[in-house]
Amino acid sequence: MGGDGYLEYGVGVFVVRVGVSVSLAFWQLLQSVILTDVGSSRTLSADVDNIKTAKTIALLVIGLATVPAFVCWMNHQVKHKRPALIPNSFWRDFSFTSICIMILFNTAVTNGMEVFASLL
Repeated sequence: MGGDGYLEYGVGVFVVRVGVSVSLAFWQLLQSVILTDVGSSRTLSADVDNIKTAKTIALLVIGLATVPAFVCWMNHQVKHKRPALIPNSFWRDFSFTSICIMILFNTAVTNGMEVFASLL
């Protein structure tokens, strides 16, 4: 480690890649469930009954399993004094949590508006 708090190329890059991969896996799997039923042209938004298919349920279960995996990975990183993308202690701060929730809702509304605008 350098004296200025930055990691040298190597272990730090691996740590960041694992954290980013785990966090993006949830969003990618959720997006694939909502936008398309994997392996077919059916969309969840076109027919709500598509959520009962085995592929959709498997993607949801795997995607939801990545959330606790991300939390555990961040906890593991903090315990071993390694860099964490978002240390779990940040979530105890009301301001940080509120801003993250507002960004989540803002992104959801924007994506919904884009979908409806593309139908026009």
